[in-house]
Amino acid sequence: MTSNTKNRNNRTLFLFCIIALLLAIAAPFAAAAQGPPIGPPPINAPTTGPSTDPGGTPDPTPTRTPPPTATRPGSNPGPNPPTPTRTPSSPTTSTEEAKRKLEQALAEYELIKALAPNRIIFHAATPIQLCKVEDGLQIYYVGRDGKTRLGPWVPGFAELAAKHPDGTEAPIYFGFNPLTGKKVKIDYLPQVNRIRVDTFYADREHDKNKQYIFHFGPDHDIVYDAW
Repeated sequence: MTSNTKNRNNRTLFLFCIIALLLAIAAPFAAAAQGPPIGPPPINAPTTGPSTDPGGTPDPTPTRTPPPTATRPGSNPGPNPPTPTRTPSSPTTSTEEAKRKLEQALAEYELIKALAPNRIIFHAATPIQLCKVEDGLQIYYVGRDGKTRLGPWVPGFAELAAKHPDGTEAPIYFGFNPLTGKKVKIDYLPQVNRIRVDTFYADREHDKNKQYIFHFGPDHDIVYDAW
């Protein structure tokens, strides 16, 4: 009995020794398996803001672009428009134009000068001029600026009297003065053996459709009906 109790005590002591030995061996491994102590980060550790990147990279700080400065209307008209350039007229063109006008003026002057000895109407305001020619009368249109243009020819009185022996009024010519735009009507009056010219002055600012009517005989004596 005593011997059995002693053996049981010895086995129990042996087990405790084995357990103590195992605990002593396992202690270093258990210490190594534990993580670093939980606590606040080091004082000089950098901190970052929240991140929306799935990779964990923090977003860069956004840069704010200032709005454009507002300007009042008219304070900044913008760039100046390009200055239009005028193409100077060619000296040759200007010379030719001046020469043409001079030649035209000289031609008109010579025409009027040539008509002067044979003209029938002597006042300067006439819109039409008649000149004596060998076998009749030559009509010249006259503009408000004094320019002239050749018009129709009118037979002489002897020829008209032979063609129109009765007393009926006979038309000789109807047309328009190209320098005034007004009609010109010329008739022979057999009863009095005279020629009548019916036309108008050139229009002016306060003078529109002013008639110019006269008649004359073989001796070219002028009688004005309207002028």
